[in-house]
Amino acid sequence: MTYAPENDGKKSFVLDSSSIITIADNCFIRVLRHLSEKEGIEFIIPASVYAESVTTPLAIKRFEFSAVRIRDAVEDGYIRVAGTTPALEGRINEIESHTRDLCSCSGRRIILLQRGEIETLALLKELGSDVLVIDERTTRMLLEEPSALGNFLRKRHRCDVKLDRDSLSYFRRGFGNIKVFRSVELISLAYEDGSFEKEVHKSRQALEAALYAAKFAGCSVSFEEIKKFVSRVRG
Repeated sequence: MTYAPENDGKKSFVLDSSSIITIADNCFIRVLRHLSEKEGIEFIIPASVYAESVTTPLAIKRFEFSAVRIRDAVEDGYIRVAGTTPALEGRINEIESHTRDLCSCSGRRIILLQRGEIETLALLKELGSDVLVIDERTTRMLLEEPSALGNFLRKRHRCDVKLDRDSLSYFRRGFGNIKVFRSVELISLAYEDGSFEKEVHKSRQALEAALYAAKFAGCSVSFEEIKKFVSRVRG
């Protein structure tokens, strides 16, 4: 797939924990460096995502190596950690307040967005970024398919989930027009622009394997979508 910027300036992609961990777990973190250099993309994460993907897992042996990869990418400069400002904190608090009343089940609140996701959305708006990169399904549905979110949550929680109309309207107005990528879209973009082959020999089999690896690492992508990705790529 291709991404066409609206201007000639550097593009900024804001990543949440789910997407950056999927990429790091599958040894594709350096592909972000190649994409950054070739496509003029600046990859940015908020402080809470750095904490979730680096600081905390560095102390857990099972996840330490993935955390080291992400930390190295930050130290090498092709992933930037955004600092917290009063303006950003204001956006975080605003989003958090709408998240609090967004979803309930039998009178009990269901928290749909965690701190990292809230900060990611706030940072996206604060920077006026081009793309949100997120693998987590619930947040993506809230932004892309809010009308289908209720049924999805009712099946997941097996109860009569209620969604607050005012909160849904807030997210629709504020985020309805943003571009949302998953790690699989980044992998496909890297395949098409030549960044992929700098890490592994370029072949449709390699692309398919990478997409399945992302799926099994937690990216919300269907088997049918993977088939479509592989069938439509160039090269």
